[in-house]
Amino acid sequence: QKIYSIPVVVSEHWHGYLSESGHVIAPFQLRIIRFLANRVQAILPVTHHMQKSLQKLQIGHTYYIVPNVVDTQIFSPQQSKRNPNQFDFIHISTLKDDTKNVSGILRAVAELHKTRKDFRLNIVSENTNKDLEEYVLTLDIEHIVTFCGYKNREELSDMMQASIALLLFSNYESLPCVIVE
Repeated sequence: QKIYSIPVVVSEHWHGYLSESGHVIAPFQLRIIRFLANRVQAILPVTHHMQKSLQKLQIGHTYYIVPNVVDTQIFSPQQSKRNPNQFDFIHISTLKDDTKNVSGILRAVAELHKTRKDFRLNIVSENTNKDLEEYVLTLDIEHIVTFCGYKNREELSDMMQASIALLLFSNYESLPCVIVE
């Protein structure tokens, strides 16, 4: 801001600011966040709910709602790339079960597998979660669930287009990019 004489804005979508997340920001961290946030020209929360949460925490002073943005050159409606004989579901997240409720998705997949055998679930994340990987074994669905690891945006777009549906069972969210994508 001082070097280039241009306004600084912050896009904010972290679910930890939402009261229902249960996340507790340490007082010292909150003071630093407030200090920095009050020196930018505007904060761009992705939803009104996020704005209200930031205001309640006294973070920032000027807000403009700007929903998550998507690169429409990569993420756009295309001719489906999916196999008509195979139903692939996709889940994309951080794999933090307390937030994203991946275990709930896995229980639903196990339940569906009792009546249908023509689908798979691909789980995409830059993170790993050994507890969830073990839970897949416990549910006996390792043959239909694949932890795919990190995918770049182009690979992710291809996987989404090959899928019949995105599964997102989050316990709480602000505005998840994967839904917009």
